Amino acid sequence: MKKPSNLPPGQLESIPGEAAKEIITNLRQLYDMGKPQTDQEVADRLDQYFIFCQEHSFRPGIETLSLALHISRQTLFNWSKGIKCSSQRQQLIEAAKGFVAGFIEQAALSGRLNPATFIFLAKNWMAYKDNYSLEASNDNTDYTPSISTEEILRLRQERRALPEKPDLE
Repeated sequence: MKKPSNLPPGQLESIPGEAAKEIITNLRQLYDMGKPQTDQEVADRLDQYFIFCQEHSFRPGIETLSLALHISRQTLFNWSKGIKCSSQRQQLIEAAKGFVAGFIEQAALSGRLNPATFIFLAKNWMAYKDNYSLEASNDNTDYTPSISTEEILRLRQERRALPEKPDLE
C-alpha cells in the first residue's frame, strides 16, 4: 500500500470518497443557484447561502461565498470596497464577509480550528496583519528623579578619579 503524501496536493487524495462526493454535491447546489443581478437578489442569495451552510453543516468561506454569487473572489473583494457596485451591495458583501470571519473566529476560539489555520485565514481572508510598534510613552508625568543633577555630576567626577584597576597578570 502506497504511503499518503504529506505534500498539499497529495492530501487531496486522502479525502475519503464519500466526503468528496458530499462536498462536490454541495458545491454543485451552490453553483446551480445562478447569478443574482439586482442588489435585492444578492441579499436573497446571501441569505440562501448561509441557510444552505447551516442546513448542510457546510462551513462558510470566501470561495464558496463567491461561488454562490457566481462571481470571482476578485469581484467579491471589489464589491466589498465599493468598486463597480452600489453602496447597498458593498454593505451586503461586507456583512457577509463579517459573518464568515465571525464563524472562523468562533471555530478558533472554541478550539475547533488549528491556531496556524486561523492565523492563515485571518491574514488572507480577514486582512489581519502582524504589526510591531515601539512607542515612547509619557504616562509617568509626575516622575521626579531620585538623584539631583549635581549629584550625578559629582558621581561622574569621582568615577573619573578612581585609580585604574590593577593588572592581575
